Amino acid sequence: MEIFVDNHPTTETVGESSYSRRSQPCQHCGYETSSVIKMPPSSPHYAALRCGGCDVFQGWQPKPKNQEKAVKQTSVIDRLLADPNLISQWESEFLKSIRKRKALSPRQTEILEKIQSRLRAWA
Repeated sequence: MEIFVDNHPTTETVGESSYSRRSQPCQHCGYETSSVIKMPPSSPHYAALRCGGCDVFQGWQPKPKNQEKAVKQTSVIDRLLADPNLISQWESEFLKSIRKRKALSPRQTEILEKIQSRLRAWA
């Protein structure tokens, strides 16, 4: 495992390592910096976030490819929502309901792709 001290104000990639600063200080000790502990490749998690002051577990850092996928997904949804005349009310509500999700179910992904392909066919 690799350990990094995170003093970066935003998320950035440095070599093979991704850093992310917490938006709020540690609830236990008030420390504002986190350690990013990269997990071995066999782990289902990319990295653990731990308080740099008291070493309390703060959460899991998503894999970079999953972060990219979520950003692209949000971008697609925003484009679809930009023109409400092109989508039905149900589609609009569906897109709003999945916009902030970290991951979509296979069925949600299928519906999103159907909406996209229908609008591509019109273009």
